[in-house]
Amino acid sequence: MAQAGDDLVAVLRDWSAEFKDGRVKLRQLRKPPLEDGEHWAVKTPQVGYANLPRQQAAQIGRGFGTTATMGPAIGGAYVTDRRLRVKANSGRILHEWRWESVSAVRTLADLQGVVIESAPGADEVEILATDRSPAVSGPNLTHAAEAWLKVAATFAAYHGNLDEWIDRFATEVAARQRPGPST
Repeated sequence: MAQAGDDLVAVLRDWSAEFKDGRVKLRQLRKPPLEDGEHWAVKTPQVGYANLPRQQAAQIGRGFGTTATMGPAIGGAYVTDRRLRVKANSGRILHEWRWESVSAVRTLADLQGVVIESAPGADEVEILATDRSPAVSGPNLTHAAEAWLKVAATFAAYHGNLDEWIDRFATEVAARQRPGPST
């Protein structure tokens, strides 16, 4: 586990340099169009979507899993420096959040999705999470965790604190890796 956390921090630091310079490229052929000056951040794996009461959403990713609560996979999330869009496999945009209209984005505890808060203290929040089909396991979950961390980091970058966000994440990883008191 220690190595995995350190690897995620290294991936974020490498990605942030490319992102800041607008050099992130997506390999997908049918990407949504960009606005003038907009640049890519990341594309997530297939996602499920839910709009949930805040208290119920707090349990997602904490051992209760995402599959039971989330709807079926609806498409992939395409993230830029300005917004997050969920595009159906058919090409239609199903959901869009512009960073200026979002008050918070945070990863789920298991790093397999994000909580999107449109207003501070809202009673309901929106969740995008990795489709947990049998094909999504092992290395695919690591790839998904990297993608969701980049989503949250992109939101932080929009607000001018990308480096601080990555440093906080690195501190959290280090704290989780410290052995607890011996008994």
